[in-house]
Amino acid sequence: METFLYTLIDQAQLSESLEAFFVCSGLPMRLLDHQGEVLLQFGEDSSYCRLYENHFPPGDTCPEHHIRAAARAQNLGEPYLFACHAGLNHLVFPLIHRASLLGAVLAGPFLMHEPDVLLFQGVTAKYPLPRIQATQLPAAAGELPVIPPEKVTQLSHLLLHLLRSLILDSRQQQVANQEKLHQQSLIHESIQAYKFTALPALTYPADTEKELLTCLKTGNLKEAEQQLNRLLGFLLLEEGNRLQTLRNRALELCTLMSRSALEGGADSSLILPLNSRYLELLLGDTTMENICHHLSEILRPIWNVCSAISPERTVGS
Repeated sequence: METFLYTLIDQAQLSESLEAFFVCSGLPMRLLDHQGEVLLQFGEDSSYCRLYENHFPPGDTCPEHHIRAAARAQNLGEPYLFACHAGLNHLVFPLIHRASLLGAVLAGPFLMHEPDVLLFQGVTAKYPLPRIQATQLPAAAGELPVIPPEKVTQLSHLLLHLLRSLILDSRQQQVANQEKLHQQSLIHESIQAYKFTALPALTYPADTEKELLTCLKTGNLKEAEQQLNRLLGFLLLEEGNRLQTLRNRALELCTLMSRSALEGGADSSLILPLNSRYLELLLGDTTMENICHHLSEILRPIWNVCSAISPERTVGS
């Protein structure tokens, strides 16, 4: 896997980027493989970490914690700030190719406030140390860099800008994940609104569907996205975890949106291939999140085709 990672990313360029971040931030930098093992490192291991070396049980080791955090960063689509099992903070950036986690870049450890007794009590209660080593923890913690939260946020942004271009697919996956998370939050808002409706029983919001199709015809992309998320909120609330039922409704909506564009005068040679492509994607989706994302994704290309008919249309018209 190490060899494969270096076929996708220039080893010298990556090494240069990690060294630059280490010199500017003072934080140790590590390149991890897909199992969390260190491939490349700038900066020494902290004396605090060395005290705990070989004292973590199987299944609870540093590499395992680090790669689980990298998987979380992959889902978030951005660098992830986490506290390891020893109570120390790190930033992790995922290296992704075709939705697979190849490894990660790890920055840290560091603290965001001066070490106190609670830090040592919490860690030693879960992972007891021999008496001599336990008495050395306060002095070792005092050697760790202390970075205020606001600076950590800026370091996270810097890490993202420094590394995101190294693997193009990694950046594309992060953007897609961020879009999915944003859409899910909007759908959740819609679900909450339906839960508090005054109606004794929910009925299919046909008016919302009609408004969605009208927005597509008139070229109001922003309003179309809002109406679609309202529909998806209803469907998720009504259908629960029935993936196939949600897929069927999504296929119907995809066809309806394409048909609406055609009725508005859109070029069939552009709309029909779009419709076919997204029907195939929806049929292959295995999660509700992906179904919602692909159904939302088709809005913009349909809007682009419709905008070619009436160039004065705008995203928020």
